[in-house]
Amino acid sequence: MTVLPLLVIAIAPQISVETLLPQLTDLHRLYQPPKPAYTCSQASSYDRRSKTPGNADWFANGDAGQFLRDEQVDGRVEHVMADLKGPGTVVRVWSANPAGVVRFYFDGESTPRVEEKLSDLLSAKHKPFGYSVAKGWDLYFPFPFAKSLKITVDNSDENSRHLYYHVGYRTYTDPVNVLTYTVGDLDNAGHEPAAAAFEGLRPVEAKTTNQSKTMRLSAIGMGSFSLSKPGVIEELSVTVPPAWAMAKAGPANARLRDLELQIDFDGEKCVRVPVSDFFGCAPGLTPYSTMVTRVEASGKLVSHWKMPFAKSAVIRLVNHSGHAVTANISAKVKAGKVSAPFYRFHAQWTVDNTGTRPFRDLVFLDAQGSGQFVGTGLHIGNSNSDWWGEGDEKVWVDGESFPSTFGTGTEDYFGYAWSNPEVFQKPYHAQPRADGPGCGGQVSNLRWHIFDSIPFTNHLKFALEAWHWKADSACSWASTSYWYAAPKSSQAKAVDTKRLAPVEFVKPKPIVGAIEGEGLTILEKTGGKTENQGGFANLSNGLQLWWQDSQPGANLILKLNVAKAGTYEIVGNFCHAKDYGIHHIWLDDIDLGVHDFYISGLEWRKLSLGKHLLTKGDHKLRVENAGTNEKADPKSYMFGLDYLLLKAQ
Repeated sequence: MTVLPLLVIAIAPQISVETLLPQLTDLHRLYQPPKPAYTCSQASSYDRRSKTPGNADWFANGDAGQFLRDEQVDGRVEHVMADLKGPGTVVRVWSANPAGVVRFYFDGESTPRVEEKLSDLLSAKHKPFGYSVAKGWDLYFPFPFAKSLKITVDNSDENSRHLYYHVGYRTYTDPVNVLTYTVGDLDNAGHEPAAAAFEGLRPVEAKTTNQSKTMRLSAIGMGSFSLSKPGVIEELSVTVPPAWAMAKAGPANARLRDLELQIDFDGEKCVRVPVSDFFGCAPGLTPYSTMVTRVEASGKLVSHWKMPFAKSAVIRLVNHSGHAVTANISAKVKAGKVSAPFYRFHAQWTVDNTGTRPFRDLVFLDAQGSGQFVGTGLHIGNSNSDWWGEGDEKVWVDGESFPSTFGTGTEDYFGYAWSNPEVFQKPYHAQPRADGPGCGGQVSNLRWHIFDSIPFTNHLKFALEAWHWKADSACSWASTSYWYAAPKSSQAKAVDTKRLAPVEFVKPKPIVGAIEGEGLTILEKTGGKTENQGGFANLSNGLQLWWQDSQPGANLILKLNVAKAGTYEIVGNFCHAKDYGIHHIWLDDIDLGVHDFYISGLEWRKLSLGKHLLTKGDHKLRVENAGTNEKADPKSYMFGLDYLLLKAQ
């Protein structure tokens, strides 16, 4: 009898919306080499003048409306945002100013399978996967494609020409069988764990045993405990007395910043980060919650990163504060041998406080070997209220000559937009702290790459541009990088204990005699929205009254109190910029003139509104939207009042 050899036919794994949705919340996936293998990149509207590190335009900042090309389709213009070659899948879409109709053309088709307003796609209409927060619009959802995917936005809204956007995507390098996205997959998605995560819940933890140790740390001392059997740390927590954590350890510091977390897995230095930064609340104890980390007002700080080890784990707390403390370390451990190959969890801390100039790339991580990049924490100490985060993120993978991820601004990377100081928390990103005024003081940002983890086979470099609006100012950028890495690859760098203290905010002084715009009572508003905007060091008291999104004919009426009757010259300090409008200003029935606040740059200018006899008491200052300059771009009709001065004549 003839025996025929057994033929083993490799079946390519199937990729579909259904198979990808569980990865939205699967933290265990991150410590294993991706199967099937893929790369993760980002298409964005970054300034195309940025071509070569070191050239004059490497830090160019015109990051809006930078499309691949324009196409004429059925009488309309479609701006091409991304033109991706498969097999692959889109994992994230973000915008600061969604406008127009977005279309997804799959696998060379001429009819889009996704066609809707971009603002609807990225909003809570597709709850729980889409949401807007702090003026940023985010969608985390898989759009798999077998051959290709072209994403466009049309010109039905003139503002789409100035779109800021990111499209994060995977490209599979192993053979795969991709089931291309079909119409309705997004609306019909009902995967409960993924949905639960976007409702603020976490995946159910594996069966674990809790191991903990309470230790008394001397003023300058260390405590530790060890795990000597293989397993996975499913949850790690550190608990300290809140009063100790928030006590001052310098002008702007808190003692929590001076407590360091160290972890060694299988004899390698894997984690070296201040406790406040590792848990994302630097520099002090700021309560918040994300899918991966949370901080409680009780002094308990919790991490859900999955941390496997083959033989041993040693966890230490090192006290650099000069003040003794009693602290507790607790680890929920799933015991048992971890299937090889697997990566070890890593985290390291770096800081740059050399000032705001020159522009430069701050290298947060330069990792050798193979692994996955999974997150960034950033703590800013800003000495003034100017915006500190104009810098783009850049990620080079496996020897790339140009970064495959090139962003459009720091806040864009962290999921929000327009330097918004709003405190927020979402599953994948958060801004737990933003002291203000404006963008000043202590600020903490977080971004977790769970669904959009970035694999690398031999090298990864992550950098963020130091790009502050104010030249020659004091600012500190303290970063925590989170990644998984193969054994005997890059180990975590030691914490520079001499640079733990952040830069302190210097409060801007108000103009003597100024009636602050942000302090005026709003009596009536017939359109648009108002807020007290900061982020500019040259503003009196660090803030201005900002009126935006109104339409011609709309009115903003403010109460202006005159303390003493008399003749006054009314002087106002008004914002002028390329997206500001023309406004007609009245004081009661006194015509104070029509003023065009358009200029090509950004500047606050003092304008005289004339000399007038004013009675004592309350008056109505009315600002009417009278249109916009034909050169305005975009035509946003904005109005900004820093302050008024009443100069007695």
